[in-house]
Amino acid sequence: MFTEGIDPDSFRYALKLIKDGNIFEKFGLDFLSKVLGYQFISAGGVRDRGIDGFEHAFHRSGLARTIYQLSVEEKYKGKIDDSLNKLKKNRINCNRMVYVTNMHVESKDLLVDQLFGKYGIALEIYDRDWFANRVNESTGTIQSYHTFIE
Repeated sequence: MFTEGIDPDSFRYALKLIKDGNIFEKFGLDFLSKVLGYQFISAGGVRDRGIDGFEHAFHRSGLARTIYQLSVEEKYKGKIDDSLNKLKKNRINCNRMVYVTNMHVESKDLLVDQLFGKYGIALEIYDRDWFANRVNESTGTIQSYHTFIE
């Protein structure tokens, strides 16, 4: 078992280096499960409505009205806006989206407020800092780091 904690700055740096969306998806879901205690299920119904770009969308088991989207997209503002637009346009019964990224998201509160005003869907953003602030939360989160990041 891992007894030493992870340096949050080293963790931020390692997380920033992930460019492969599939690797980040596996890491992110593992980490989220350990922090939040949820099991995540692929939001397969989203694909059935022809929505491109939701290949990394999930919902927690038993609560499909919250969509978790994981992305390594550097232009996160456009990605989030596009995702919320597609949810509304395709009438996906979603009242909350959690955008999970390995990027540092600037002015999160302002972005969340602007997009809620535009789409009426609550938005939360779990960015690189969110992960770094929780990496030493449990042996499970430390193990996620060692498994996926190292």
